[in-house]
Amino acid sequence: IARALFYFYTMYEDQADPTFFTVQKNVLRQWSFLDPVDGEELTRTNQIAAVQDNKPNPFVLDTTLIGRAFFGVSTALNGQSGEHPAAAFTLHPNYPNPFNPQTVITFELAKAGMVDLSIFDTAGRKIRTLIAGTVSPGRHQAVWDGKDSHGRVAASGIYLYRLQSEDAMPAARKMLLVR
Repeated sequence: IARALFYFYTMYEDQADPTFFTVQKNVLRQWSFLDPVDGEELTRTNQIAAVQDNKPNPFVLDTTLIGRAFFGVSTALNGQSGEHPAAAFTLHPNYPNPFNPQTVITFELAKAGMVDLSIFDTAGRKIRTLIAGTVSPGRHQAVWDGKDSHGRVAASGIYLYRLQSEDAMPAARKMLLVR
């Protein structure tokens, strides 16, 4: 809700108290940490975009935008740059599940490190890599749009998503794509 209010509310700088924008951007940053984007919000922003010249809420699609736009830093996907690190390496259930056309995969890291988040079919073939690289500590989210690494639509069925980190045992979960 915070991102939606921020996105639709317009106030011009010359009409506001001088501290208004500083306070509001800090509030938005805090809300983004306390209320991370989930699958419902992602679906909702895409539905709303259909009646807004196909322009979805950029703060929902790119959860690092708050940090980059207002604080000049690339933040963790929870809107923070390691200020609230996770207690452990955790791979959460995707949402929604079952899903169509996309789902959000959430994970947490206790410390920065190399991460690989990939999608596999039940035969063990890699369908797509969502994240491969160094990731900061904290809560992160990735969206799988139900497509393979070549942009082809994946068939209905059960898929596995696996998170590997250099500092922890791999974790995997099942999800169901329904076309």
